[in-house]
Amino acid sequence: MKNTEETIAGFNIVETIHQNERSAVYKAIRLADNKKVILKTINKIHPSPEEIASLSNEYNTISSINKKGVIEVLEKIEYNNKPVIVQEDIDGLSLASLLKSSPFSILDFLELSLNIIEALEGVHKSGYTHKDINPSNIIFNPVTKELRLIDFELSSRLNFERSSTIHPNKLEGTLGYISPEQTGRMNRSIDYRSDFYSLGISFFQFLTGKLPFQSDDRMEMIHFHLARSMPHAENFESLPSVLFNIILKLTAKDAEDRYQSAVGLKHDLERCSTQYKATGDIADFELGLHERVSQFHIPEKLYGREKEIKALLKAFANIENGGSNFLLIKGYSGIGKTILINELQKPVVRKKGYFISGKYDQFKSSPYAAFAQAFSQLGQYLLSENAEDLDSIKTDLINGLGLNIRVLTEFVPEFKLIIGEQPLAQDLNPKEAKSRFLFAFREFIQVFAAPNHPLVIFLDDLQWAEESSLRLIKDLSTAGIENLLIIGAYRDNEIHETHPLAMNLAEIGKQRKIEEIELVGLESEHINQLLSDTLKVPKENCESLANLICSRTEGNPFFVNEMLNSFYQEGIFTFNEAQNNWQWSENEIEKNDVSENVADYILSKINQLPKDCIDSLEVAACIGSTFDLKTLELISDKNAFNTLETLWPAVKSNMILPLSDNYRLISENQDFGVSFKFQHDRIQQAVYQRRKTDERQQIHLRIGDIMLQNLNTVNDIIRNETIRHFNLAQSLINDNPKRTKSAELNLLSGQRALKAIAYQVAFDYFSNGLKFLSSDKWTNHYELCFDLYLGYCQSAYLIQNYTLAEEAIELLLSKAKTKLQKVEVLGIKLRQYTTMGKTEEAVREGIAGLKILGTVLPEYPSSFTVLKEVLKAKWNLRNTSPEKLLGLPLNKDPEKKAIARLLTEIGPSAYVLGNDNLYGLTQLKLVNLSVKHGNTSESAFAYTAYGTVLSEAFGDLKSQYEFGQLALKLNEKLNDVEYRCRVISAYGVLVFHFNNHWKENTSWFEEGVKAGYLSADLFFWAYSASNCHVFDSDQTIATRIEGQLKYLKITKETGYRDAFQGAMINLQYTRCLAGLTDSPTSLDGDDFTEAHCMKIMQELKFNSGFGFYNVHKAHLYYNEYMFKEAYEHVTEASKYLGSMTSLIQATNLQMLSGLICSGYILDGENPPNELRKRLVQSISKLSKWNKYNPVNFSHKFHLLKAELYSVDEKNKKATIHYRQAIAKANKNNWPVDEALANELFGKYHYRNGDKRAASGYFREALFLYAKMGMRAKVELLQRKFQNQVTDQVSQTSFSVLDSTMESSTVGEEIDLTSIIKASQAISKEIKIDALLEKVMRIIMQNAGAENGTLILKIQDEYVIQASAQGEAIKSMENVPAKESSNIPHSIVNYVINSAEPLLLNNAQSDDHYSNDHHVVKQQIKSVLCCPILLFGKLFGVIYLENNVSTRAFTEDRLHVLKLLSSQMAISIQNAFLYAHLEEQVEERTLQLSKEKEKSDNLLHNILPEQIANELKIKGESKARLFESVSVIFTDFADFTKIGSNFSPNELVSQLDHFFSQFDEINRRFGIEKIKTIGDSYMAASGLPEPSEDFNKRAVLAALEMQKFIENHYSEHVKAGKPAFKMRVGIHTGPVIAGIVGIKKFQYDIWGDTVNTASRMESSGEIGKVNISQATYELLKNDSQFVFENRGKIKAKGKGEMEMWFVSAKAEQ
Repeated sequence: MKNTEETIAGFNIVETIHQNERSAVYKAIRLADNKKVILKTINKIHPSPEEIASLSNEYNTISSINKKGVIEVLEKIEYNNKPVIVQEDIDGLSLASLLKSSPFSILDFLELSLNIIEALEGVHKSGYTHKDINPSNIIFNPVTKELRLIDFELSSRLNFERSSTIHPNKLEGTLGYISPEQTGRMNRSIDYRSDFYSLGISFFQFLTGKLPFQSDDRMEMIHFHLARSMPHAENFESLPSVLFNIILKLTAKDAEDRYQSAVGLKHDLERCSTQYKATGDIADFELGLHERVSQFHIPEKLYGREKEIKALLKAFANIENGGSNFLLIKGYSGIGKTILINELQKPVVRKKGYFISGKYDQFKSSPYAAFAQAFSQLGQYLLSENAEDLDSIKTDLINGLGLNIRVLTEFVPEFKLIIGEQPLAQDLNPKEAKSRFLFAFREFIQVFAAPNHPLVIFLDDLQWAEESSLRLIKDLSTAGIENLLIIGAYRDNEIHETHPLAMNLAEIGKQRKIEEIELVGLESEHINQLLSDTLKVPKENCESLANLICSRTEGNPFFVNEMLNSFYQEGIFTFNEAQNNWQWSENEIEKNDVSENVADYILSKINQLPKDCIDSLEVAACIGSTFDLKTLELISDKNAFNTLETLWPAVKSNMILPLSDNYRLISENQDFGVSFKFQHDRIQQAVYQRRKTDERQQIHLRIGDIMLQNLNTVNDIIRNETIRHFNLAQSLINDNPKRTKSAELNLLSGQRALKAIAYQVAFDYFSNGLKFLSSDKWTNHYELCFDLYLGYCQSAYLIQNYTLAEEAIELLLSKAKTKLQKVEVLGIKLRQYTTMGKTEEAVREGIAGLKILGTVLPEYPSSFTVLKEVLKAKWNLRNTSPEKLLGLPLNKDPEKKAIARLLTEIGPSAYVLGNDNLYGLTQLKLVNLSVKHGNTSESAFAYTAYGTVLSEAFGDLKSQYEFGQLALKLNEKLNDVEYRCRVISAYGVLVFHFNNHWKENTSWFEEGVKAGYLSADLFFWAYSASNCHVFDSDQTIATRIEGQLKYLKITKETGYRDAFQGAMINLQYTRCLAGLTDSPTSLDGDDFTEAHCMKIMQELKFNSGFGFYNVHKAHLYYNEYMFKEAYEHVTEASKYLGSMTSLIQATNLQMLSGLICSGYILDGENPPNELRKRLVQSISKLSKWNKYNPVNFSHKFHLLKAELYSVDEKNKKATIHYRQAIAKANKNNWPVDEALANELFGKYHYRNGDKRAASGYFREALFLYAKMGMRAKVELLQRKFQNQVTDQVSQTSFSVLDSTMESSTVGEEIDLTSIIKASQAISKEIKIDALLEKVMRIIMQNAGAENGTLILKIQDEYVIQASAQGEAIKSMENVPAKESSNIPHSIVNYVINSAEPLLLNNAQSDDHYSNDHHVVKQQIKSVLCCPILLFGKLFGVIYLENNVSTRAFTEDRLHVLKLLSSQMAISIQNAFLYAHLEEQVEERTLQLSKEKEKSDNLLHNILPEQIANELKIKGESKARLFESVSVIFTDFADFTKIGSNFSPNELVSQLDHFFSQFDEINRRFGIEKIKTIGDSYMAASGLPEPSEDFNKRAVLAALEMQKFIENHYSEHVKAGKPAFKMRVGIHTGPVIAGIVGIKKFQYDIWGDTVNTASRMESSGEIGKVNISQATYELLKNDSQFVFENRGKIKAKGKGEMEMWFVSAKAEQ
């Protein structure tokens, strides 16, 4: 290279060898002796202290090594304030330069490698690890054959170093050569064997001319080093294989599998060299036979944890595929929890994910300490990203968190460097602050948890986590965040049932599954393997030693390792040089007094350290589990270097570990921010407990004093640490200024903890702060004292210590000097009462605050008071338009702003209470306050409310809209996030539905939900969420249910029970429309009862909720033509109109009221006289709304008009308006209303005798109802108008509709129409080959697959029946699946064995299936494999693949296949049966009559004889209603558990035996067997031919079946065999009976009687027959039976029911 302009005094620079932004290397002549030298210096004018120290350290390192083959340093000089290292010059070139022309020959390689090994051996013997071996750092002179190792900048003098997980751009060393442990992502330390790995990579390059791993992606390179096997380079085909084997051994991923010494490597290379020189070839031989194993190394790998590692990797695999996992690892201290977790590093790197971790400290209680550590790691990692990626992350964070981003940057300062300064987050009340905080962190995590980079958060020592952290863990683990794995580790022996961790885990367990791994002590066999690997002896040689150590340590891995190290240090383990092995005496070990108690052992080990080292450790233990050198320097009055020297014995003994490599650079004046951590908590605890309490307090005081001198109050961590030490030393602090400062710091930390929703921590800070203040605190420190008590009472409320909170409130009120102070205190009470649900108390506190400020607000204002305020507002606004109000100045008066705030905060409580006058008065006063004194943030909401007053009182919808728009514009103008949610929500519930199409409802309220996320305005956030997917006119029922369930979680999270109950009422109403509740007019379901809801709303005085409930109930009864009940609910709902003012429910009530009145008049019995008048009133209201917005109301208006004319028998006018209603509803996209208009027009024609016309409208209504998913309505129309609608929707359609409804919460909306069509197409085909082709075509179309295979179970063998490749489909292939090469057997076998579906986004990267032969051969990407189940049993498997793209299949496609698979199975089974019958007919033409007889018998066996004959004669059998039938249900107790004792064949044989006997018993009693369902048996007495004694026969049969089972049980128990017991239940009532299916008949029964009979069985007892009250009433006078009254028993979904046990009367 050309000479540079650099000059260094005393040297003549000849050439620049190397130069980059960091360093420069020159060839030079030293003028003093004319000697050739190499100069190395820093290539900066103003180098940093670290750079100067680093170069100086390199000089010291090389000087201390001084071995052959290592570059010699001649001197170190200073030039221009920079160090310059003067090194020898051997006139060589780097091996990297020599390799540019070609790889080395074998002979050259062997010669070079032996020289390198000799040099490296010298480095290692000097106690150093080079850490950057690569061809650029090896200099060679081809002429003289001299070789030198250079560049010792990274070299370490520790025998072990632990590298941390850092960004690839910051890794030390050269990325192409670094060892796996140097990446910081392995479970092990760095030692001299890391150099062997780098040497192996270099050897590969020497022989091939290229690196084994190459990629531009640094993370991918790390993955290669961690997990990728060495490639067998093409060049090696001409090279002796033993050389490649040497490289493989050098580059083993685990250091224990590499060469263990330079001696062993050198011997193998010398043997190669000798052979090659003699023969020109090298024969294979066993490597490593001459290893020197004199270095004592305990392998850093996991023993006996194979099962646990598998579970860990499975948890990660789940989040790779979009899942969310919460995994707990529990076990004693030292059991290896943390080490196990690090096994995740490899898969995380492979997926380019993030692995972050934090640890809780027993002696610290900072909020979210472990989270802060973890996110700090993430922040530091991200800061090393390139500018483009960093900008992208910044954008994602800002978009995701909005104005809440300040919450994040205050918590994790590192993110300020990424995002920059952000506006302060607005102060919120505690409940809303909590919600905002949790939301911010959910959104933050979702930025980093993504398919292309999953996120793993590891939180260690959860037993020490404070309440706020546990709350955050609960929130994140139950939020369902995809691609997120949260792992917690804790000591289960240190927690109990009432421990906060245990209680929080119990709460989490109610909401999601918690995966758990329990670690126990190692078994003796595992310790034996560890000893064998450590001592390099066969396992049989150390078996007794393993047993001894296992006994002493109880298998605790930490104690095992410590004990082994102790044996080594004490000379019990000795190395025999002559025999090259380790030896020991078990007698000496047995005599050794090593304590069997871990704590005692650690203490004895500490006591062996020098006294000054122990003293420093005791100070360090008071600082914490991690500590910085700087603090120790200041306390010990030593410089950095001497402090490090003092600690060095503890470092060398592995008691403390440096947290960075900068410890190498420490000099007298520079500590370079070096920190250490205790190697284990037990060590820190043992050191900490050495000192007495008062001595520890002295140390804490000294630490606090030092930290105070360097305090930055903005940094939460430093401030919290400072005050922690002062709080611990409180009794020793007598200095008043210091006590005052401590109080101030506690105040700051408490306020920050409150913002971070760490309430208990905040309370502790405020409490401690008050303790620092003297008795004259109110005199000398008034402001400080007032603020501390404010925080104290707030946090006391929040930790539910209400007594302390109230005491503090009263004290503050007595000490408050100003009105605003008193109002502030009352505001705290108001907000806390609101949070606690004490709404009346909240209102009173707000009123009291207003009174202090001179504003009188009555708790129960009269209508006249409200009217006066309305008139006042109208007067104030007489010359002011909404546009002018927008331009009003802002109110700057603190007292007036406080009034506005209190009025606003009273409003929601008044609304919930149904105190409508108070609610209206607060908003009117706020409007008048704004007009007079200027706008505030609160004004926007009040303007919306005022517009509603104008609408309701004066019918002025236009003004309502204008004031609503004013509210939105004012909120936007003020950029007011705090009130945005309530403004959007208020506009949505009061204004939106009058001005916008209802199909846009959800999109509007979703904006409110987003605003609620940002502001955490919980009350209105809850109401925004509860209005999503409720009234959207064009959404199917399935979509509405799914959407409501999604937002129900938000409503519940807010804690507002009123909003939650309202949302549940909406959800159950929607479910009822789908036929998913207990009856078409009931909201009751498995997880909801109307009675319970009413009780809660009564407690909450939630009047609006009662209004919502009655509106929905009225609609449901109207849908069922139950007009009397509907009218009762309308009347009841009208009582709550004041609480539903202008709401969409009130709008619906007007329409519904009119419809019910007309329906009652036209089709009801004894309609009240006032109905027509109410109908006219509804029409009048609709008329006004229609004029204002015809898109929303014209069809409603015309429909009510049509009903009125129908009532008045003005048929011509009625017809015109019905048609108008239908046309308008269709045109304006109101499909449900269009269906209703068709239904009512159909009823109109039906009443007037035109059934043909009625049929057409009914059919259209039915189609629309079915399309929208309104199952209950479809069934009603079919039931009421059977002849007009029978052919509209097939039973198949309903079964699919049921499945869609029931599973609408698990996936995205599914195209119901296409599913129904596909299901119908399948059910119609009977020819097996055509059916199979049709099935495959439908599957391929619905899934979007390239190739597919249908595998069916035929006679216990799985056979390929159809396959598809693109458009080509083959059927009836009959190829055994196990013989096929066109399917991945590992995937198909998994689905067959588990009966669970498998969805793979990319099979090639899946850990479990990537090695499958078919996957590898065909390069399979997306896979979907789904079981086909028939009656709960595996019928077959659908296998689909896509080789073009990943993620080709989705959960919703899987869902479609699940929905269709049952119909496929039934149809295929029927088709096989049909095909089989056809074959029989062809083969037995001469026996046709005999076959017909068999078929008839089969039919009679399947169906009742009467029904079978009817079917044969007429070709059909109609369903019938039987008024009184006794339904019998039986079920075996603990069937699954007891059944596990039998083989499958034995179990089936048992059931066959039982059910055959039941069949015979029922045949004798003339009872019809209906079906078996698993281990349940169902029969019915009283059909198909009714009889007088049907009930008696049912009970007799049940008792005989029970007796048969009891006898069977007794016989088997005597024989020592497992046996079953049984429950039997009977209920009597009406049922509908008929045939189900077209191709395969089944006689079945339906009705509530069936459900109740089932509940009788499940509510019964083993060995008894349990009957209902209805059955009892029919038999109670029969002397043949004995009855035992059980009283009222709760039955699922039925409430409490009267039940009886029945038995046969004993014979006299």
